[in-house]
Amino acid sequence: MISVITPLSSLLGPDETNINADTTNHFTTRNQPVDKQATFDALRALTNIASLSDLACQLITATCFAQIETLLWSRISALTQAAAELISNLTQSPSAASKFFFVLGRDDQDKVNEENKAEIAAARGRLTLLFALTTSETRGTALAAMAALSSILAYEAGAASFLALPSSSNTSGSATDTTASKASPTHRLLTLTQEARAAKDTDMLARTLTAVCALIATRSVKAKRCMLNADAIGLLEGLIEDDMIARLGMRDMVVDAVAALK
Repeated sequence: MISVITPLSSLLGPDETNINADTTNHFTTRNQPVDKQATFDALRALTNIASLSDLACQLITATCFAQIETLLWSRISALTQAAAELISNLTQSPSAASKFFFVLGRDDQDKVNEENKAEIAAARGRLTLLFALTTSETRGTALAAMAALSSILAYEAGAASFLALPSSSNTSGSATDTTASKASPTHRLLTLTQEARAAKDTDMLARTLTAVCALIATRSVKAKRCMLNADAIGLLEGLIEDDMIARLGMRDMVVDAVAALK
């Protein structure tokens, strides 16, 4: 398997400056054409390989995670989406999900040193970017980023890291939003769930709701407190009788989440 992954990883380079997509199979810089189709195809191929097994995810993560991460910043929306979709598959494995953990468990606190302080800072940046991509104007990117986030939140360290993200200016414009100028990560996640429900966007609703329920399922005291402060029970109880939730087969999961919060 590594004999396939290595040559594909060689096609993943850092994003170029001032690159824009044209209408052909090439992408152009300001001065000369640059063929990025090979990069896109490599990302798609790696995404397929990552779906095969945990071992495949481990090998891809070890071989070219930094290159994939760089492509999340691409100015080419097709590359950003393809990178996000690959990350979505990879984060189903602990080897990649842990790349987004920056809050250590109590047993690991004594392991913090100058070397891994940089790694912790990098993980914080990755998770911040991934969460930002859940509101991308490119639908495929937003869906992939939210799917990856839900995988990360299934881990205690992932949930703790998410809860440690800073509050941000609230620009959702939700009619039911009564917060002041700052919204916690939990509130923003619940707002995205409300917006997906209002838009009848079942694909995004399934992903946001999976992320919410994963966060609750960690049984974290902080997660429960944050959820209660953001009135998660009211939102979730309203979803229990929603036909969309029944069609998605998620009613039992929502019921369990409500029970865990009470």
